Amino acid sequence: MEALERAPDGWSLRRLKAGLSSPTRWVRKVLKQRFRRAGLVPHRLSLDTGHLHVWSGGQGEETLVLLHGFGGSCLWQWADMVGELSKHYRLLVPDLLWFGESDGGGAEPSLESQAKAIRHLLEQVGSPVHLAGISYGGFVSFLIANDDPDLVRSLTLIDCPATVMSPDDYQQVLQRFDIPDMNQLLVPDEPSTLPLLMQLAYHRPPKVPRFAWRDAHQNLFKGFRTERIALLDNLIQYLDEPHTEQQRHHPVQIIWGEHDRLFPVSLAQRLQIHLGDRAELEIIPDTAHAPIVEAPKAINSVLLNFLQQRAAGA
Repeated sequence: MEALERAPDGWSLRRLKAGLSSPTRWVRKVLKQRFRRAGLVPHRLSLDTGHLHVWSGGQGEETLVLLHGFGGSCLWQWADMVGELSKHYRLLVPDLLWFGESDGGGAEPSLESQAKAIRHLLEQVGSPVHLAGISYGGFVSFLIANDDPDLVRSLTLIDCPATVMSPDDYQQVLQRFDIPDMNQLLVPDEPSTLPLLMQLAYHRPPKVPRFAWRDAHQNLFKGFRTERIALLDNLIQYLDEPHTEQQRHHPVQIIWGEHDRLFPVSLAQRLQIHLGDRAELEIIPDTAHAPIVEAPKAINSVLLNFLQQRAAGA
């Protein structure tokens, strides 16, 4: 992992003042502390264009890579899980390009650009990894596992339909949320849209004061807006014309929120049938599209059980 450089992450008076004036920045500092308590340290991996921001650390001989979905960064989605997972595996938790502290530079915003960056990260490990991704991160994970199977020991897809979602399924999503396109939901142009995004992520959304919506929109959704819209457009194109699938044999775990309105459970069941005997499915009760946030202990238990069974059968 010599290519990983330690990222600057120190406190300063300027950062402290910014945190005190912004609830979103303050929570982000708390989430970073959770990563640090798990033994993770921030690094930067230089790419042909731009760089990847990666949290690295943990115990164990095998490596587990966690890829986040749209919205925020790895901090906001994996913070409640890394503490337990880091006791069993060496973790690599990157911000995908154009999210968090990663920057894609002049690369084309696409699934392939995301996969290329993560491939470069995996190549630094020197041995196959366990790859887990939620939602958009699952699409990136599936693409890597399909195209570069030698890099992957196992694949975990969380609320991600991979290649089984049809254009009709996409139109049904737009109808359910009464929106013209996914940009309206996942790249909101104003704070008033954020409550709808919370309804998507949570089965029982937490109450958030209105001023916090404005602050969250300013800090989490205004950066890289053009690139994120392009990423969504590219994803829709991918769903219309899925990448050619190869016959693969690594085990796959599918984890799904029982009440996911974005990708209903029927898609999880369809994906399990599509992947055949190598795939197993776990439905997490009382959760929606972001079970790793709503039920992190349950997800950790399911994920660790899957990985440890694979180790025992190796």
